[in-house]
Amino acid sequence: MAKRDWPAIHKSWQESGESITGFCKENNIAVSGFYGGLKKHGLSKARGSKNLHIQRKFIKAVIPQRSTSPIVVELPNGLRIKLMELNESVLVTLLSVKGV
Repeated sequence: MAKRDWPAIHKSWQESGESITGFCKENNIAVSGFYGGLKKHGLSKARGSKNLHIQRKFIKAVIPQRSTSPIVVELPNGLRIKLMELNESVLVTLLSVKGV
């Protein structure tokens, strides 16, 4: 089997505006192979992104003085974290989680 030019395939997919499934079907590429090729070459599944590294942005975190309401942190990937209390220890632990 010939080697595929994954950066070119990735660019073509991004420019096509199609879903991954539709693009793969049209180009005779197994969807699992498409994901594997992207991962192997550090390419993103998100449109307009050149790699899997998350673009990090700093936001100001204001820790309320004793609140009875939970604090909800919603991440770009849809993960929601509900905290009943937020202190320095919890914040350090939350920020040190990898792969989120």
